[in-house]
Amino acid sequence: MLKSIFLFFLFLSSAFAQKMVIAQLEEIYSNAFLRFSTSKYSFLCHSYGIVSLEELYANAQKDSQCKKNIEQFYGKYKEERYFSLRHLKQFQFYHIELKGDGKCIVYAKGEISLSQMLLREGLALKIPYFKDKEFKYRFTNAQKNAKFDKKGLWKEHIREKCISEYYK
Repeated sequence: MLKSIFLFFLFLSSAFAQKMVIAQLEEIYSNAFLRFSTSKYSFLCHSYGIVSLEELYANAQKDSQCKKNIEQFYGKYKEERYFSLRHLKQFQFYHIELKGDGKCIVYAKGEISLSQMLLREGLALKIPYFKDKEFKYRFTNAQKNAKFDKKGLWKEHIREKCISEYYK
């Protein structure tokens, strides 16, 4: 009996460990792309459930209004390009929830994720038709707050220019 209880807890802890890890932030490539490491491996992490301004920019056509608007935005608000760099510290450890396909939730401020922070600042959009019940409300609420406060892409009306290009 004791052996089966031990095996059960061992199974639970290994199942949990595959989903939630504590990892050290090694490098910040952009607001939504980060590299972490554990004692065993290094991995790239893309913020879960969002499309960042950098992604909208990268996927926009060469001379599109979307690219121009994002360039103008970062020209006016240079510090926003480095939002993650200001709020996360390199070589610090963070709780990471792995979501598959290189996507993860980085808990940047207690229970607040980097995805939520980017949405709240208008530096990302929630993926349309996002269905994750655990995060849907948080992400929708963060995005609504940015829209209401006219922050980031909501301030400069980037969304209208970019979203249609992103989903072509």
